[in-house]
Amino acid sequence: MNNKQWFIAGQGSVGSFIAYNALLSSLKYHQIVRKPFSPTNTAIQFHPLHGVPVSLPNAIALSDIKLKSIEYLIVPLKAYDIIPFLTQVQPFLNDNAAIILCHNGLGTIELATNLISENMDLYFCTTSNGLYKNSQGIFQAGIGDSLWSHVSGSHPQKLNNDDLIPLFNRIDNVNNLQQILWQKLIINCAINPLTAIHKVKNGELLQDKYRTTITAVVDESLAVATAFGVSLKSGAVLTKVYQVINDTANNYSSMYQDIHSNKQNEIDFITGHIIKLGADFNIPTPVSDNLYQQIKSFYK
Repeated sequence: MNNKQWFIAGQGSVGSFIAYNALLSSLKYHQIVRKPFSPTNTAIQFHPLHGVPVSLPNAIALSDIKLKSIEYLIVPLKAYDIIPFLTQVQPFLNDNAAIILCHNGLGTIELATNLISENMDLYFCTTSNGLYKNSQGIFQAGIGDSLWSHVSGSHPQKLNNDDLIPLFNRIDNVNNLQQILWQKLIINCAINPLTAIHKVKNGELLQDKYRTTITAVVDESLAVATAFGVSLKSGAVLTKVYQVINDTANNYSSMYQDIHSNKQNEIDFITGHIIKLGADFNIPTPVSDNLYQQIKSFYK
């Protein structure tokens, strides 16, 4: 019997998907927001792929939570919000808290590890569930798999797969999470900036005019990954990039949606992460640099 009390950061697409599953599984949970009386901490309507829309319970503000009362925390936020949120939630974390990060991109694990206390344990989950948000609520567009692993702390047994299945449905504990995250990072580097710059759906990237850029981004990223100690095969990664483009042909990438909505995007934790590590290892990344600067120019 899962008697854990879960706290889920925010009311975004993934967080509300987790909350919906927790509600169906009769688990104890709260979605939490940072500011009281915010217009965002109202009830969210979740529309499952198969089933009746459900109105999720209202979120609660951090200020309404007792200090040191959060033992199990899931943080499914945008990469740029992870550290600000963890900084703010620290007084509310139990000394032995288990924290799960869930986002696109890389670069937050090391920062989060340095931020939490030595008795806390950090996990990372990557999910491929198709979810999107509009004025009517949050919609599930497809069912995907989730993968997770313990990434820091000395008590990995605080969580097991049985704890997470009711929250994510299809999820597995893996030993090669680093490779999986790097492959996903490279796929995002190849797809997200190009779709945002050219204002196209993912499927448009199948055109020959994008092939040289996509191949160069993959090659630059793989060189950085190898220097970092992650071994991936070029042909296999490029094949996976085009498989994802095919599978999501009618989708707009998250970066395209963020820029189109004039919201902050995750370029610093996707292409920016490759560029930063490339500089650390003296590996040139000219094509990635160019895409990065074009994305940044949208906000000038």
